[in-house]
Amino acid sequence: MLANEVIYIDIDDFVSNVETLINQGIADIRESGNLFKVYGTWYRIYSDYVKYQGMRVNLKKGIDGNNIDIPLYSAWTVGGKLSESRIMAGKLYDKLHEIYIFHQLFNNTNVVKSLKKYTSIIKRCTSLEKFSDNIFILCFNNNKYCFTKKERYNSLCNNIEQYVEVDKYDKHTPSLVYKSDNIDSIQSLYSILNTVYYINKTKQGYGIDYTLACALGIADN
Repeated sequence: MLANEVIYIDIDDFVSNVETLINQGIADIRESGNLFKVYGTWYRIYSDYVKYQGMRVNLKKGIDGNNIDIPLYSAWTVGGKLSESRIMAGKLYDKLHEIYIFHQLFNNTNVVKSLKKYTSIIKRCTSLEKFSDNIFILCFNNNKYCFTKKERYNSLCNNIEQYVEVDKYDKHTPSLVYKSDNIDSIQSLYSILNTVYYINKTKQGYGIDYTLACALGIADN
């Protein structure tokens, strides 16, 4: 087999293989989720069009995030936007983007000073509600996420630890999609959520975009 030869598999196997990689634990993720690192290897997922043949989704790997040059496999995504293969590929992209968002929120220890990095994430938020000091609900169009700050006893250190669980709601059914005990990120994240929430409440008639601009200090007067 040639080094750059494309190996075609069906879309079910493609999704299964990528999910297997994801489940091993993503160490770093970029480009809104399309570029990610598992252990020491970088992977890029992308779609392209092959003339006279159609759309396909592809996975490549490399040891450097700037040089992903080894093709692994591709799968055809035949049919229109509502075809099963296109829907499966779309859900895979959504899952990676979801992981990307949570990595952005939780894997930075100085979120407040780096708030401008999160502009695109918070601007995508269509609504934000606060139910208590520990619970926030964020909606991204039809996707609803519940951020819940909790406490647990650590018997080894004999202290109380904080952690955050993020549940995604499918209609009224929650499923855990992320969990973090990075205390610096938790405190910074909740500072951001409180800031955006309270500014939004005092700026009646304005949306999340304007609220974020106020929090960043870049809103037009």
